[in-house]
Amino acid sequence: MFYRKISIVTKAFIPLTVLLSLWMLFNVCSCQDIAGADLNRTRADAPELRVMSFNIRYGSANDGENHWNNRREMVFDVFRNHRPDIVGLQEALNFQIAEIRKAVTKYGQIGVAREDGKTEGEYSALLYRLDRFDVDESGTFWFSNTPEVPLCL
Repeated sequence: MFYRKISIVTKAFIPLTVLLSLWMLFNVCSCQDIAGADLNRTRADAPELRVMSFNIRYGSANDGENHWNNRREMVFDVFRNHRPDIVGLQEALNFQIAEIRKAVTKYGQIGVAREDGKTEGEYSALLYRLDRFDVDESGTFWFSNTPEVPLCL
C-alpha cells in the first residue's frame, strides 16, 4: 500500500479549521434566534469562549532536555494558567492526553489516534471543559478516498 507523507500545512490546517468551526458553532448557538435577537448587545454581554491550539510534541521523541518528562509540568501549567474552554492538541499520544486530563481534571476528550482510529499513534484531539459543554455527537474522518479508514491516503 502506498502512503504519502502529510505536509505540515495540512497538519496545521485541519485542527485550525476544526477550532474555527467550533467557535462559529458555539457563537451561533449562544445567540438568540434572529427574530428575538438584540442587535445592540455589547461585547461585554457576549459569552466568552477561550480556544487554544497546542502542539505538545509527541512524548516518545528523543528530545534530550525537551523530552516530555521535562516539559509536561509546563504543559499542565499552560492549561491551569490560561483555562481554555476548548483546546486543539496536535502530536499528542494517548498517554500524554491521559496525563493532561489527570493533572487538569475538568476536561473531556474528543478524537482518535491516526494509526488505528482508536489509540495507536498521534492524535489531533479536542479537549473541552466539562463544566461548559456537553457533547451530543462526535465523529472522525480522514481526508482520503475512504474517509472512514484510518491512515488511508
